[in-house]
Amino acid sequence: MPDSCVRELRAHRARQAQEKLILGSGYEDNDLVFCAEQGGLIDPRSFCRQFDRVIRKAGLEHIPFHALRHTFATMALQEGVSVKAIQETPGHHTAAFTLAAYGHVTESMKREAADKIGNLLARCAG
Repeated sequence: MPDSCVRELRAHRARQAQEKLILGSGYEDNDLVFCAEQGGLIDPRSFCRQFDRVIRKAGLEHIPFHALRHTFATMALQEGVSVKAIQETPGHHTAAFTLAAYGHVTESMKREAADKIGNLLARCAG
């Protein structure tokens, strides 16, 4: 996990500890990293509604929350992260499934592939 994520999670844990102190016995401690304000489970529908509000506020078109998995995998592939490492992040059983489900090709990936093939052909002809 990147150091920036670790720092954010530690800051989140500190805020959560403050909330526990403020609520005292009213806090339902389920030992969750992400929970409702009083410590209980987050309703998935509430989470999606909150996500949708953030997307609208940012001026973006509707993005299904699940699409973030596709975006992550595509961007990671584009950055050269190994398929095996990407496979393990969402917990897929095989790298083949990860590629089939999330291996979207971006324009920059197409350009890079064309450049590499062009360079290879140039070396072979030279």
